[in-house]
Amino acid sequence: MASNSKEVLEDDCNTLDEDQAEPSLLEIKEMLIDIQISIASVIADNQAIRKEIEDLKSSVTSNGEELKDLKASLKKTKDENKALKISVAALNTRLTATEKELQNQSAECEQLWEKPRPFRAVFA
Repeated sequence: MASNSKEVLEDDCNTLDEDQAEPSLLEIKEMLIDIQISIASVIADNQAIRKEIEDLKSSVTSNGEELKDLKASLKKTKDENKALKISVAALNTRLTATEKELQNQSAECEQLWEKPRPFRAVFA
């Protein structure tokens, strides 16, 4: 039985070989041209992708530098804001002290005007 199935397989293979003719040189040339066109298209796509990647790298680098500059500017602004807040607080303290001093002086002036003055005789 094993030899019988082996003979059947060999007969099938021989039949396939006879039915299937080898491609002509023209068909092989056309296939090679199609392959070359496909390869050229892949290469062009690859170059376009490389260009996009380089542009993206440049953009990322530029954005990184801009972000660094913005962070530095923000820190400087925060520091200036902090210094201004301290200055305003100091000015408020001075203003409060000046207001108190003015109130004290005003009260003193009122007391001085309210005190009876000794009468001096001008005609004496």
